[in-house]
Amino acid sequence: MANKQLSFTPQQMELASKLTPLQRKFIIELIKPNTSKRQAYIAAGGKAKGEVSQDASAYRMFKNVQVRAFYDAMMETKTVNSI
Repeated sequence: MANKQLSFTPQQMELASKLTPLQRKFIIELIKPNTSKRQAYIAAGGKAKGEVSQDASAYRMFKNVQVRAFYDAMMETKTVNSI
């Protein structure tokens, strides 16, 4: 199965440019179906060891205002595309 290439709106590109590579990858992984924050954190390359630390790191990252803005923009597009 081939990977689907993501395309970003200008707004998403602007929001993504303000994030670290880990933060961007975390959100891209998180918007995939049935993916938890911990799974997204690990898939993005997070370095925390142990489930408690991974959960805490993912939670902290998701609370970041800029990360959340990118997530919201990605989910808005995903919702519009599914209609």
